[in-house]
Amino acid sequence: MAFRESEDCTETECRLVDAGRRNKLPLRRKSHACILKARESAATLAQEVDRRTAQAEMQQRFTEAIVDSLPLSLVRR
Repeated sequence: MAFRESEDCTETECRLVDAGRRNKLPLRRKSHACILKARESAATLAQEVDRRTAQAEMQQRFTEAIVDSLPLSLVRR
């Protein structure tokens, strides 16, 4: 919000501008807290994806080991 001359700004408008200016700081703090929480959630999610990927790879290796140990006559390909 801008005024060409200070006289263009009524007392009510000046109070509203000041109130808006004062309220920006709590909003910035809330935004910062939300950003930190989102980063934390992303890190947790990345760890969970890594854990599940390793688990899936381990299960695949286990299954392959079982199939490889079967007698050749039982394996259909």
